[in-house]
Amino acid sequence: MPAFAPARDLADHAVAPVAAPLAEVSRETPGNTYETGAPRQVGAADGTEPDDRTREARGPVEADRAAPSDGAERAGATGRAAGPPVSAERARLPSPAEVSRETPGNTYETGAPRHGGAGAPRARRDSPDERAARLAAEQWGVLDTADLRACGFSESAIAARRRNGRLRRIHPGVYAWGHDRLTLRGRFLAAVKAAGPGAVLSHRSAGVLWGLFGWDEAWLPEVTIPMRGARKIDGITIHRSRVPPEVIVLDGIPVTSPARTLLDLATVASFKPLRRAVREATAQGRVGVRDLLAVRGRRGGANLTRILADGYTPTRSELEDAVLDLLERGGFPKPDINTPIRVGGVRTVPDFRWPDRRLVVEADSREWHEHRFAQEDDADRQARLEAAGERVLRVTWKQAIVRPGQTIARIRAAW
Repeated sequence: MPAFAPARDLADHAVAPVAAPLAEVSRETPGNTYETGAPRQVGAADGTEPDDRTREARGPVEADRAAPSDGAERAGATGRAAGPPVSAERARLPSPAEVSRETPGNTYETGAPRHGGAGAPRARRDSPDERAARLAAEQWGVLDTADLRACGFSESAIAARRRNGRLRRIHPGVYAWGHDRLTLRGRFLAAVKAAGPGAVLSHRSAGVLWGLFGWDEAWLPEVTIPMRGARKIDGITIHRSRVPPEVIVLDGIPVTSPARTLLDLATVASFKPLRRAVREATAQGRVGVRDLLAVRGRRGGANLTRILADGYTPTRSELEDAVLDLLERGGFPKPDINTPIRVGGVRTVPDFRWPDRRLVVEADSREWHEHRFAQEDDADRQARLEAAGERVLRVTWKQAIVRPGQTIARIRAAW
């Protein structure tokens, strides 16, 4: 017997206990339900019509209930057509495959799909936790109070999730969702959110985000805010500015433009780290000389002007900076720096090259040349250059820093 039926049909299909042998009975029972046995055939061996025999067997009360007039009334009361008792086949309950009904909790037990109408399943709504989890995945695991409210959390719900550990406080009003092991970008975004409207990642943190140099764990995330903003937030270095910076969203984090980042760095960094950042930004194509000239008149611009005096210098590492300084001290003219040329039909980028001298100096830094594949590429590149008539000298960090005089003499000998 099927386990369930549509809610509107349950009264019509309730099954009463069997009161007589199934082989002998197929009769209507109280409550418009049926006990079923062998199907009744029209006519009988004794010539008595089925209706007459039924009246005799049932007695006055049962016979009256089966009368056509009562059947008409019954049809009007139930909305179903009256007629003779149904067979076992017609009296069976619907199977689960024929049913799609709503159950408690707005879930559904489904068989054949029900299309449209009032009984169609309603779409399930996401919970606030599901919405928060999706948003956190898009924001480096970070949510602030405004994000949580937009996801549908009340203050008491936020407090409850703080107690159960789902929200981990990073700064006032800023949380990590599910854990507090944020990536560096997550820490940057948390700092910007904590600093409030108008805040933007800046200074060293912006330089790291732009890929101009690496992060030092001794630093705190740095944020620039309008003058009216907060003066101090634990775990964040706050800078206040009267000049609103140009804001760019990089990796989902509001950050100062590369040119403004370099100007801000000029106020907190010494000359050589600043020069490295400027040259890296130039090598990456993030800034041009015109961009830096536009900001050099502000605070910190003097160091930028000094760096710009060297002209376009797209070095890619500290060692290349050190080798270039060495060449300047040795009185050599400024070479082409990381300028692509074609050698044997292959694009090749020497670190430093004097075309008129057919001389190339390569800076062998660990950052660029330690890996086996990089070393193989270096060897192939040197072979191509030498096959094209170029002379190649290689300079390591130790040679440039510890033995500068010897290295200058070696380059001069090749000159």
